Amino acid sequence: MMSLARRPEVVGFLAGLKAPFSGLGFLLRRAELWPYAIVPAVVVLVLFGALGFGVVHLVDALMRAIFGLSATAWWAVIVRVLLWIVGIVLAYVVAFALAQPLSGPALDRIVAAREQSLGVPPAKAAAGFFTGMWRSLKVTLASLLFASLAIGLLFLIDVVAPPAAVVTTPLKYVVSALTISWDLLDYPMSLRGHDVRTRIAWFRRHPGVVLGFGLALTAIFIIPCVGLLLLPAGVAGAAELFVRSERENAG
Repeated sequence: MMSLARRPEVVGFLAGLKAPFSGLGFLLRRAELWPYAIVPAVVVLVLFGALGFGVVHLVDALMRAIFGLSATAWWAVIVRVLLWIVGIVLAYVVAFALAQPLSGPALDRIVAAREQSLGVPPAKAAAGFFTGMWRSLKVTLASLLFASLAIGLLFLIDVVAPPAAVVTTPLKYVVSALTISWDLLDYPMSLRGHDVRTRIAWFRRHPGVVLGFGLALTAIFIIPCVGLLLLPAGVAGAAELFVRSERENAG
């Protein structure tokens, strides 16, 4: 008689697409992890508030130093407001970019909890607070550099040869997806002590997982503020994908 037992799902493209939402479901069921999950949003709010406050006062000081009494003229007021807008936008960009590395230790706790829920024993030696933060900062900056160079090159191709946009536009999303996957999968891999060579080999073995996971997160991160709130869910999903893929390889 044929067995009707459900076969385990192969860890591939669809598993990667589902992982962020699976991670969200995990976090919603674990109230004790919510304080860690809100850390990135709190970090952004604190950094944005501090940087925005500094920008406003810096612009005012520069206007008074450069224009003196003329700083109160109508045209100077317009210049000041424009500088405020530019400075505040930059403050948000910087705050958002720094939120993930500064939240690294909290996100590591979420990864450890997700691994434990999947029956994986804890890592032998967890990274210290500043070690985890520094590691996450290096990975984030390297990812941003790679993405900026690759997407900048694709934009340049668009300018030189506009018809090439048919190819370069999808490639921009692929670059973003790969960058995000590399960034978030760093958390479970770092906790297990995997070096860069091992990570590259893992990515080569699981292209479908990497692309599906990255595309799902890219679509989420396009929505303003939503990406920041779901970053912890993405990290939990990354831990699940890594554990499942390792088990599949071992089997």
